[in-house]
Amino acid sequence: MSASEEAIWLSENFTDQEMVRSRSYPHLITPWEKLPTVAAVMLMRLVHEALQPIRDAVGPLDPTSGYRSRVLNEAVGGAASSRHQCILQDGNFAAVDAAPKEVTAQELFGLLPEIPARFDRCCLYLKQNRIHVDIRDWALGPPRGLLYIDRGNGWEPA
Repeated sequence: MSASEEAIWLSENFTDQEMVRSRSYPHLITPWEKLPTVAAVMLMRLVHEALQPIRDAVGPLDPTSGYRSRVLNEAVGGAASSRHQCILQDGNFAAVDAAPKEVTAQELFGLLPEIPARFDRCCLYLKQNRIHVDIRDWALGPPRGLLYIDRGNGWEPA
């Protein structure tokens, strides 16, 4: 690994490389150093406000999908309004999908009301045993802490 490929620790447990990861299309990721500044800032906020507090409460998380360029988002079949793209017409966002390693995603989801994490939305993907966590720009209002479940037919309020 060259110096330019070394991970940058964004928090005690999360690196820059995890925030730009795509398990399905690794050749389409945007390296951290080429992210738009707004995207990098939003992803750092997501790590500190949501992911690290969740990790502190339930143990290791394995980020499976973070920032997505428009091209990557289209390749994975993401919605045009996917918050994984960070910079959208209606504001700035950040999103990461992650799988817990020591508990099930359903157990993690059940503990969220007790965890001091600030997020806008969290969706439990039951069939994939993972969660989607996102934040929005404070200019759009404070984090709402909305909870959703996807049982295979799209997001439904929890």
